[in-house]
Amino acid sequence: MSFEDHNQRVSNTPVPFAMVSPLSTDKNTCAPDILDVLVGLPPSAQVLFIQIKMKHNYINNVCSYELSESVQDKTSTAYKLYSRYSSKLVKAGLLVRLKADHRRQLGLPKKDNITYFLINPYLVRCKEYALADSIWKQYS
Repeated sequence: MSFEDHNQRVSNTPVPFAMVSPLSTDKNTCAPDILDVLVGLPPSAQVLFIQIKMKHNYINNVCSYELSESVQDKTSTAYKLYSRYSSKLVKAGLLVRLKADHRRQLGLPKKDNITYFLINPYLVRCKEYALADSIWKQYS
């Protein structure tokens, strides 16, 4: 998906409001917000995050990301790049890949070529924050 396609989608599709953290009212602490984290990533990882977030469920912060045909072959360069950049997003603390038990807990079906991610509920607040936070903490 190109940036033009993304911009077209953004301008035509209203999305629910999502509060961005830090959520602290303590003026003595300074925690990074999602923009601080994104700026430190390579541009390709930023684009991948945007693509994943476009599939974002605002209730529980789960994203279902379908791998394109070029990425489905695990020996392809496209797959290696996808794997590298998704790992950078995980290491940056933006999201985690959901394991099978958490997928089942959330009632998500197992599908070929679909990866389920959970966006950090501290960085992007969701309606079911307690559930998302409890799952997130199991990966920390």
